[in-house]
Amino acid sequence: MKNDIDVLTLAEQIKAAPDAPVYDVRMRADLLANPQRIPGAQWRDPEQVERWLTEFSEGQQVVVYDLTGGPVSQTVAERLRQKGIQARHLAGGLTAWLTWAAFQARLG
Repeated sequence: MKNDIDVLTLAEQIKAAPDAPVYDVRMRADLLANPQRIPGAQWRDPEQVERWLTEFSEGQQVVVYDLTGGPVSQTVAERLRQKGIQARHLAGGLTAWLTWAAFQARLG
């Protein structure tokens, strides 16, 4: 399994399974600066990953994202994988998602 997922693949996954677990793991300051989220995503504090990783079952598939697909989401995904969770981070993060969504909106 790849460690990341691209925007188009995630969009298709959400369309097929709207309840697919997607988690916004941006730092609190980033979330407050821009409260937009991927539809259906829930925020989890990346600095508290040890507290909330028990919400997932071993083998469960999860996608996490931060603002840019950088070290925050990559570190969280790696920690989840260490616990047997099939976690991937969104390549490009929320920035890539919002760019893709704006493009889709222009296409109508």
